[in-house]
Amino acid sequence: MNTTTASTAGLFRARQQRTLVGALPFVARAIGRRMNIEIRIGGQQAHTDRRSYIQLPTLPFEDPEVETLAFGYLEHEAAHIRYTQDLEIDTPVLH
Repeated sequence: MNTTTASTAGLFRARQQRTLVGALPFVARAIGRRMNIEIRIGGQQAHTDRRSYIQLPTLPFEDPEVETLAFGYLEHEAAHIRYTQDLEIDTPVLH
Protein backbone atom coordinates (compact mmCIF):
# COMPACT_ATOMS: atom_id res chain seq x y z
CA MET A 1 0.00 0.00 0.00
CA ASN A 2 1.50 3.33 -0.97
CA THR A 3 1.42 6.48 1.16
CA THR A 4 -1.54 8.02 -0.70
CA THR A 5 -3.62 4.85 -0.36
CA ALA A 6 -2.78 4.54 3.35
CA SER A 7 -3.65 8.19 3.91
CA THR A 8 -6.97 7.80 2.06
CA ALA A 9 -7.80 4.67 4.06
CA GLY A 10 -7.03 6.50 7.29
CA LEU A 11 -9.30 9.40 6.34
CA PHE A 12 -12.08 6.98 5.38
CA ARG A 13 -11.81 5.19 8.74
CA ALA A 14 -11.85 8.51 10.61
CA ARG A 15 -15.01 9.50 8.73
CA GLN A 16 -16.63 6.16 9.62
CA GLN A 17 -15.81 6.69 13.29
CA ARG A 18 -17.32 10.20 13.26
CA THR A 19 -20.44 8.73 11.65
CA LEU A 20 -20.65 6.16 14.44
CA VAL A 21 -20.25 8.84 17.08
CA GLY A 22 -23.19 10.67 15.55
CA ALA A 23 -25.33 7.56 14.94
CA LEU A 24 -24.89 5.73 18.24
CA PRO A 25 -27.32 7.87 20.26
CA PHE A 26 -30.00 7.47 17.57
CA VAL A 27 -29.53 3.71 17.25
CA ALA A 28 -29.45 3.31 21.03
CA ARG A 29 -32.65 5.35 21.43
CA ALA A 30 -34.41 3.29 18.74
CA ILE A 31 -33.47 0.09 20.56
CA GLY A 32 -34.54 1.66 23.85
CA ARG A 33 -37.93 2.62 22.46
CA ARG A 34 -38.45 -0.89 21.11
CA MET A 35 -37.61 -2.38 24.52
CA ASN A 36 -39.36 0.41 26.46
CA ILE A 37 -36.18 1.37 28.35
CA GLU A 38 -33.89 4.39 28.59
CA ILE A 39 -30.39 4.26 27.08
CA ARG A 40 -27.80 6.39 28.88
CA ILE A 41 -24.31 7.11 27.56
CA GLY A 42 -21.43 8.15 29.82
CA GLY A 43 -19.38 6.89 32.71
CA GLN A 44 -16.86 4.10 33.08
CA GLN A 45 -18.78 0.86 32.49
CA ALA A 46 -21.83 -0.69 30.89
CA HIS A 47 -24.62 -1.94 33.14
CA THR A 48 -28.38 -2.27 33.48
CA ASP A 49 -30.93 -2.39 36.26
CA ARG A 50 -32.81 -5.06 34.19
CA ARG A 51 -35.99 -2.97 34.21
CA SER A 52 -35.71 0.62 33.08
CA TYR A 53 -32.31 1.52 31.63
CA ILE A 54 -29.05 0.50 29.99
CA GLN A 55 -25.95 2.56 30.79
CA LEU A 56 -23.24 2.56 28.10
CA PRO A 57 -19.77 3.88 29.01
CA THR A 58 -18.03 6.76 27.33
CA LEU A 59 -16.27 5.04 24.44
CA PRO A 60 -12.79 5.54 22.96
CA PHE A 61 -13.92 6.72 19.52
CA GLU A 62 -10.32 6.90 18.32
CA ASP A 63 -10.17 3.07 18.65
CA PRO A 64 -10.73 1.37 15.27
CA GLU A 65 -12.83 -1.32 16.99
CA VAL A 66 -15.21 1.14 18.66
CA GLU A 67 -18.19 0.09 16.54
CA THR A 68 -17.88 -3.51 17.66
CA LEU A 69 -17.39 -2.41 21.25
CA ALA A 70 -20.40 -0.05 21.26
CA PHE A 71 -22.86 -2.50 19.79
CA GLY A 72 -21.43 -5.36 21.84
CA TYR A 73 -22.13 -3.44 25.06
CA LEU A 74 -25.62 -2.56 23.90
CA GLU A 75 -26.51 -6.11 22.86
CA HIS A 76 -25.01 -7.62 26.02
CA GLU A 77 -26.97 -5.35 28.36
CA ALA A 78 -30.16 -5.76 26.32
CA ALA A 79 -29.78 -9.53 26.69
CA HIS A 80 -29.68 -9.12 30.48
CA ILE A 81 -33.02 -7.34 30.31
CA ARG A 82 -34.59 -9.95 28.06
CA TYR A 83 -33.12 -13.15 29.44
CA THR A 84 -31.94 -12.71 33.04
CA GLN A 85 -34.68 -13.82 35.41
CA ASP A 86 -35.24 -11.78 38.58
CA LEU A 87 -34.97 -14.95 40.68
CA GLU A 88 -31.49 -15.76 39.40
CA ILE A 89 -29.70 -12.69 40.69
CA ASP A 90 -30.17 -10.55 43.79
CA THR A 91 -27.94 -7.74 42.53
CA PRO A 92 -29.81 -4.58 41.54
CA VAL A 93 -27.37 -3.74 38.70
CA LEU A 94 -25.74 -6.14 36.24
CA HIS A 95 -22.54 -5.52 34.26
